[in-house]
Amino acid sequence: MAAPLQQSLENRKTERFATVDVVIPVYNGQQFILQALASVVQQTCAPQKIIVVDDGSTDNTAALVRGFASPVPLEYVKQSHGGLSSARNAGIARCTGTYVAFLDADDEWYPGKLAEQLRIMQNTDLPDLGVVYCKYTIIDEKGDPTDSYYVFELDTTVRGNVFSKLQDSNKIASSGSGVMVRRDCFEIVGGFDERLSAYEDWDMWLRLAERYDFDFSYEPLVKIRRHAANMQWSSSHMLVNQLHFYQKWLARLPADAACYSRWRLDMAYRFVTDWQGASVIGPVTQILSKEERRALFGRTFGSFRLYLVGAIPWIAARFIGKRAKHAWNKLLYKARIRRSVMHRRKGQL
Repeated sequence: MAAPLQQSLENRKTERFATVDVVIPVYNGQQFILQALASVVQQTCAPQKIIVVDDGSTDNTAALVRGFASPVPLEYVKQSHGGLSSARNAGIARCTGTYVAFLDADDEWYPGKLAEQLRIMQNTDLPDLGVVYCKYTIIDEKGDPTDSYYVFELDTTVRGNVFSKLQDSNKIASSGSGVMVRRDCFEIVGGFDERLSAYEDWDMWLRLAERYDFDFSYEPLVKIRRHAANMQWSSSHMLVNQLHFYQKWLARLPADAACYSRWRLDMAYRFVTDWQGASVIGPVTQILSKEERRALFGRTFGSFRLYLVGAIPWIAARFIGKRAKHAWNKLLYKARIRRSVMHRRKGQL
């Protein structure tokens, strides 16, 4: 890790009065921005300030934010539309606190979110803790818990030096809304990659994990909202960003990195499960250079087509297994939701 243990422990002593700045990027978020803001000001441990970065909204977002009666200092920043990463970076640039916590404008926090992550930050046994993430729950447009979506289970082994564990897939549960980061980490690794309009979170967690330790709260601290507007990215858009992400990290990781086998399988899985599967091949050859394709599909002379010939039987088995696992996890999640509702009802009697 980047800093010696003793230096890190000394830093902890100075963090008894640590402060947290909250960054909320928003674009045409009038439907949910007030709920997001309310969840921040209702924290049991109040942040130092809230920075709302309006990424070129054309709806009523500005009026709603400016009219919000916040007991916490609230800074509203309007910028031209540049995307999520651009808005987050603009917010980070205005932060002065010890820590930065992100909240997407359509998500919400549980009241103890900041307090719990601060407790972990300040009482850790890890030598150079830079990031704390958490479990999450899914809510619908009305803010009610829903079992209609898969909940990514938190992997308890993703703690400490997690760089190698994050290379094959993004294992940080709760997305950006559940993450707290030491502000000085961004001075070393830089901001979110504004060239990526998807996979930007995974890219940032990897860059942070190269230098800093990660920890987590096993308690759900954030509510991730699923609604029509935040599920509109096309398959082709996701594929292009996936390839640009691979391109970036192919240049940074060793030629024999173990994660490449998972990346190959993910590409083949996308080919099999996408209703326009054949359209995957074109971007692979257009975006990745011959050298990059050779690194990724080396055993088949850099040919994605040849790789598919051998991989499809494995992918079909994986697809069936994944569907079965998803169905089982959904049943377990429904059971947890039912128990939670029953407990609430009993408490009201």
